Amino acid sequence: MSANELSIRQIKSIPATLGEVDILKALQTLPGVQSGSDGTAGIYVRGGNYDQNQITIDGFPEHLKGFVSVFSPEMVSGVTIYKGGFPARYGSRLSSVVDVELKDGDFDRYHGSLTAGMMSSALHVEGPIWKGHTSFSVSGRASYLNAIVIPVMKHIIDNQNVLNPYLNLSYYDVTARLAHRFSKRDRLTASFYIGNDMDDVTPSSWHMQTNEYFPEEELTKYFKSETENNSSSNWGNIVGGLTWIHTFSDKLQMRASAGYSQYRYNLSQSEKVDKSWLSKKDNKKDISLNQTLSKDSYAKYHSRIGDFTAKIDFTHKAAARNTLRYGAGATWQHFAPTVDVYDHSFVTTYPIIDDYSIKETLRDETIGSTTNSTTISVYAEDDWDISHWLKANIGLRYVLYSLSDHTAHSLEPRASVRFLPTDQLALKLSYARMSQGFHMLTSGNIVMPSDIWVPVTKRLPLMHSDQVAAGAGYEFVKGLTLEVEGYYKWMHNLAEYRDGASFLTTTGDWQNMAVTGRGRAYGAEVLLKKETGKTTGWLSYTWAKALRTFDRPMQELNGGREFPAANDRRHNLNIIIAHRFDKHWTVSASWTFRSGRRGNVATTVVSGGRIDE
Repeated sequence: MSANELSIRQIKSIPATLGEVDILKALQTLPGVQSGSDGTAGIYVRGGNYDQNQITIDGFPEHLKGFVSVFSPEMVSGVTIYKGGFPARYGSRLSSVVDVELKDGDFDRYHGSLTAGMMSSALHVEGPIWKGHTSFSVSGRASYLNAIVIPVMKHIIDNQNVLNPYLNLSYYDVTARLAHRFSKRDRLTASFYIGNDMDDVTPSSWHMQTNEYFPEEELTKYFKSETENNSSSNWGNIVGGLTWIHTFSDKLQMRASAGYSQYRYNLSQSEKVDKSWLSKKDNKKDISLNQTLSKDSYAKYHSRIGDFTAKIDFTHKAAARNTLRYGAGATWQHFAPTVDVYDHSFVTTYPIIDDYSIKETLRDETIGSTTNSTTISVYAEDDWDISHWLKANIGLRYVLYSLSDHTAHSLEPRASVRFLPTDQLALKLSYARMSQGFHMLTSGNIVMPSDIWVPVTKRLPLMHSDQVAAGAGYEFVKGLTLEVEGYYKWMHNLAEYRDGASFLTTTGDWQNMAVTGRGRAYGAEVLLKKETGKTTGWLSYTWAKALRTFDRPMQELNGGREFPAANDRRHNLNIIIAHRFDKHWTVSASWTFRSGRRGNVATTVVSGGRIDE
């Protein structure tokens, strides 16, 4: 229920922007999945934010952000996304689970590939270390956008200033996997990923100069202003872990794993301002009034999360009609959300009248601190073939969150049922409760949002959601299917910044700047898919709404009234078609239509006691 799979063959059949095959952008062509902000690989699923997606590499968590997805297609064996009806073995996020499995390297022979695109190139190599027993697989990518794309765009675009945000954009990543077969019953794999994205925006300057004459007063007023803005950001991920798979018998298998992942994000925004006002009488050398303002300010956002994870899972064929899965896991997380704030202004007024004619203000401080949390989870689920026409997946998950100042827990029932009135028609129904032990505070800035990942506290309680879904699937002929699904989701304890919150104007803990509320999302999804024959592809359509309400006392947003979320997009339509002429030639095409992304723009500014609209 609410799950979709994409093979690497399907992913590679989608036309790639500038030759860059991207697994997460391929997921955006599925119903219920929408793209993040322009220029990033984030996804929004069924009304949730992109921090509400559990994305794993070989079962190890990865905190997503970047220009392209972290997954090299040459390293991946398959991708499954769960949007609802979650099995009990998955948890810790509200909106989706993206399960990415890396493939083993070739145990018998060496081979590789070199891919050249407009944005980057990639090298992949795999082969045996101990033939038949140990294999390796390594893939690396590096971008060179400045060397190819930017020079071409300069010859096409009239206003080259629009290219400034992309002049210093770059990224790289390396993915590796080592696999060893001890015997038919035991195998060990080691997975590793490291990547980094950087974007140093070219400084922007603004100049203004005016002269205004007042004949009645024989007075000329001069005004001059110079402003320079600069911003830079970088983010990266490190993921590494070991997985041991032991087969006790044909009916019982164990999977034990331990690993570490780290996410880091840095954003710097600075501004320098020089302004001067001058009033001068005609035919007089004396200056009636001269005032200058010099201001230098910046805000540097730092967000780092470190995860140590250990878990054990069992798959048990308990009976002919029952397959049990059960297990436990523990995660230790280290959060380091901090903001460095600096603001220095110097105002001088001539002629000097009193002490207020020279005024200097200085603010230099760091907001935030490090926090640790521990999460322990246990689960059990049963895949039950009740009869040939009725199947159910029933499970229960319990999660305990131990935080710096309190504890929280969540009991999460899950159930999915599939009914087959005929061999071609399937009816489905599901319910799932999910929880999440951290929040992402984002500025909502249309151009460059500032994301700060923070843990659950007493003032920012545990997030949780409840989702129900119903759907139907019909197979017209083998390989041609139609799936229709509707869902409704409630979300609780969502976190947002207060109206007008800014680290440049607010002192104290970041918790003082956050408010909590609730959300709801609902929609309908359609997927028509053809998977056999020379012509394959799919058509997906989503109609959806995502709404938020913050009406708790002293925490109101929008006056406590419900409002559309930033990821509220009403329509999303994708068409993917691929035709294989022979084993050498394939032609593919894609077309996408989607509603625009929402953003909030200030209409009123309060400055010096004056309201400007």
